[in-house]
Order: sequence, then structure tokens, then C-alpha cells
Amino acid sequence: MHFPGFTIACLSFIASTLAVPHGHMLVKRYMPREGDCSYKKIVRKATTGINADEAEYIMNRQNVTVQVWKDYLERLALDNFDVTKFLEDTSKIPSVGIAISGGGYRAMLTGGGAYKAFDNRFDESKDAKTGGIVQLADYFSGVSGGSWLTTSMASNDFADIETLVRDVFKMPLSIFTPFDTTWENAKYYARMAGEIAAKRWAGFPISLTDFWGRMMSKHLLADDGLHVTFSSIAETNSWKNHAIPYVISVGEGVPNGFKPSALFPTNSTIYEFTVDEMGSWDDNIGSFSSMKYLGTEVDEDGHATGKCVTGLDNAGFVTGTSSAMIGAVIFGKLNMSNIPFVGQYLSNLNMESLMDESNWKLSAFPNVFKGFNKEQNSVAEDKTINMVDGATSGLNLPIWPLMNPNRNVDVIIAVDSSSDINDYPDGTAMVAAYNRSKVDRKNGRRMPKVPDTVTFLNNGLTTKPVFFGCNEPESVLIVYLPNSAYSFDSNINTMNTTTYSNEVTASMVQNGFNVATMGNNKIDENWSVCLGCALIYKGIERLGWEQTETCKSCFGRYCWVGQMNTAMADIPV
Repeated sequence: MHFPGFTIACLSFIASTLAVPHGHMLVKRYMPREGDCSYKKIVRKATTGINADEAEYIMNRQNVTVQVWKDYLERLALDNFDVTKFLEDTSKIPSVGIAISGGGYRAMLTGGGAYKAFDNRFDESKDAKTGGIVQLADYFSGVSGGSWLTTSMASNDFADIETLVRDVFKMPLSIFTPFDTTWENAKYYARMAGEIAAKRWAGFPISLTDFWGRMMSKHLLADDGLHVTFSSIAETNSWKNHAIPYVISVGEGVPNGFKPSALFPTNSTIYEFTVDEMGSWDDNIGSFSSMKYLGTEVDEDGHATGKCVTGLDNAGFVTGTSSAMIGAVIFGKLNMSNIPFVGQYLSNLNMESLMDESNWKLSAFPNVFKGFNKEQNSVAEDKTINMVDGATSGLNLPIWPLMNPNRNVDVIIAVDSSSDINDYPDGTAMVAAYNRSKVDRKNGRRMPKVPDTVTFLNNGLTTKPVFFGCNEPESVLIVYLPNSAYSFDSNINTMNTTTYSNEVTASMVQNGFNVATMGNNKIDENWSVCLGCALIYKGIERLGWEQTETCKSCFGRYCWVGQMNTAMADIPV
């Protein structure tokens, strides 16, 4: 895109904005703030289990979901299955998680279609007998593009996908130049410049993700997301009423001094972002910080040493962190001479240095774990924590947090929109999680066995649903839903397409709906029943019941039974 009318006045406007004083209203709304917090406990060790507020939320949510389970199972009308008895002992009701993969807009919209299929607010979803799964699920995790969906949904008070597409996403608008005129786009960048510069003035590190997160906020959050924090999701009515699954976004840590030209470590630290906390279960960190007070300095016991920081958990910054690599690649492709104010903006904030090999920072957080848990914490002496896209090491499905033994999730519905071959998945994300589980048995011991990618391709496991973990009592059951062209060629490349027409957006969402429903049960008229069989599987085990004949038939069709098929695959190009 070229802007021949760009003038010196535009650049002057940007430059002047960089000098906006701290008191400017918009600047203050993005800039983290400090306030009294009376020696508040901010950081804890992971060995204490899941956060107390998370545990309370899940307990209250499970009280809410019993009726949803009843309605869902009665719609399924399983043969020889007593719904009332199944739900009688609420402690035996299965815990369900939904995971939406990375993959930019492709993942967001495909995942959005699956979200619609599982949402009982749509008659067509109830007619497909898949509606209600979102309402009964305990957890909803997203990484990279998947986190765009989960964060937007949660921040907008559990908005359904049609509301998000109509009122929030702004898919036809460019991420980089959302306005029609050069002047309006220049003002847009100038506002961001002031917001981010104020964060630096306040003493906090800035990084490429401040830029990227602010831009994505315009497409994901209400009022451009300036005042929306991740912890403020707890203030929505849906959260207060426990009507929404517990939301988790994922990022990955990189060592200070890491160079992007190096091979990214497959054992990188996995960080979680929830409404309540940010931190990692991994042994090299083993700590969590309050999300609301993220950035607060603590003593060796985890108590605030002075004033508490608030506002650092800006929702755009958090979801931008989860998708930081997408931002870096797209920025790298920009022709700055065609969008001159982008180059000027980066220059004024000294952003180019943060993309330099010797000072590479995609997403920088003040180290909330500095000085804490020194015997275990590998970043205890570092000033900042540097993070990247949560899918960078290959973990493009955010199933790892849901498999954590502390959460006791029984079944995970994993929607995979990875771009492995021709921008469709080939199972790489599942293989990456399995390989990690063999090394990290403490956190990954509930990962079921999966085949290699050659078997995925040879056996057609990338074009239909697959159940992993059947007959593995200690493992979570994973319902794998790979993106495939049911009704639309949904393999749109993330890096080359940053705008979607309304027609393409609708087609992507519809295809995602078909991925989750197998073409509205047209490919397999019993698919919705089979999906239900997967959801109740662990509950039936706990009750000591035998599977119904219908469910046995379903598992015979959809379970991967452990056989490999490693002949040379006919790989599409």
C-alpha cells in the first residue's frame, strides 16, 4: 500500500506525541500504575498447587454446569444411558477443556467456528447436538491466533462468535493501516507512540509486543483495548456468574541473550496467563505471580517490597505475547518506504534495536520472580523475562496447561489449525507435546501416546476427528479436530493475509463449524453422539459402568489404537 500524500506534518504530529506528558488521559490508561498494597503476597511457589481463586472458580462453575450437562446429554439421547444417575454424584462428572491452536486469523476463525458449534446459544448448534459443550467446559485455552479468540471472547463478557465478528473483529480492516487516509493512519500511530512511550517513561521495559499488542487490540477488544486488562475479565458478569470456562493463554520464555538465528529450544519454559496469575509449572521457574499486580517487586517470600503495580497485564499485551512471532514476521515483511510513518514510529521508540540480533526482545516483562525461590528459579537474578509466541517451540496446541495433574481435566477438545503442510496441520503439534511429555514427566505424564506425522498423513488422521488416550486410564482423552476443507479452502496463510472480507470471514467460521460437527453430521450421522461418548468416557470409568454399544462402536471408529504406518507418505505440496 502506498501513501503519496504523506507529509512532514504527519511526522511532526508523531514526534510531538512522543513528548506527551504523563498526565495525558490516553497515556495514563495504557501506562502501568503504582499504588499501596500493604505487604501483599504477590508471588507463590507452584508446589502449592493451582491458585486458590482458580480452584474456587472451578468448584463454583461445576455447580453451574450440572444442568448444562443434563440438557446436553438429553439432547444426545444416548441408548441405554441413564442421564440422571450419571450426574447424581457431581464429583464424578468429567472435567472438559477446549484448546484452540495457533495459526493467526486462520486459527481464530476456524476456532471461532468450533466455538459456535459448541455454543448452545445457537439453534443450529443445538440441532447438531454439539451445542452446550462450551457452557459445560471448565477450561478454554488458546495460543497465538487461538488466544485472540479466547481473549476476545472472555474480555467481551463471553460474547458469541457472531457478535465478535459483527462488532469486534473488524476483519476487512488492515492491521497496519486501518483507516482510509494517511492522516488518520498517522494519528493512529501517533496515539500508540504516546501510549508506549509513557510505559517506558514509567520505568517499564518496552518491546515489539507493545506495538503488536496495541495493533491487535483494535481488532479484538472493546474500545481498542486501551483500558482492558487480563485480570479485569473477572469483573465481567459472565465471570462473576461462573458462566464462562476458565481462560488460559500461553507464552514461551527464552533466555536473556538468545539470538533468533539460533535453533529455538524445544524445552523452552511454558508460561501461563490466567485471570488470576502468570507463571510456569516448569521446574526451572516453578512460580506464579498475581496477574492483577504483575510487575510488582517482591522479597524472597513473595511479598511486595513497596508499591504494587497494576495495569501491566493489558489484555492486548498478553495476547500479543502469545502471538509475538506472528507480529515479528509480519513486521519484517513490511515495506517501510510504503508506510513511512511505521518506520518513523519504530525509529522514535528505538524499536529497531529490539529486533537486532544482539538485543532481541519480542515481549519483555519486568521480572516478577527476581530474588524469589532462588534455589529453583533460573531467572532469579534477571532484570526482565523475555517471552515469545507460545507456539515457537512447536507446541502449537495449548493442551499442556490442561494436562497439568493439578487441574484434573479428563478430556480435551483440541482444534488444530497449524500450518504444517500447505497451511493445514500434519499432527506436528501433537507430536511436539508428546515428545515434551517424555522429558517432563511431572507435568506431562497425562499426555496420551500419539503417532508420528507420517502416520498422521498416511492414515488420514489430519482430515477427520481422532481420539487419543483410549484405553490409557492414566492419560487425558484428547479429541483431535484438525482443520480441513469441509466447505471452504480454509488454509489461508497467516503471514500473507492480514485482511479478510466479510464473505471469507463467514466462510472460515462456517468451515470451523463443520470441522467440529463433521459437516453438521452429514459425513457421519452419529458424530455428535460419538463426541458425547468421548466427553463422558472418564465419568463412566469412575462410576464403574460399561460403555454402551453405541459408544463402543464410536471408539472403534475414532480411537487411534497405537499402530504406526511409517511408509513414505504422499505429502502434498
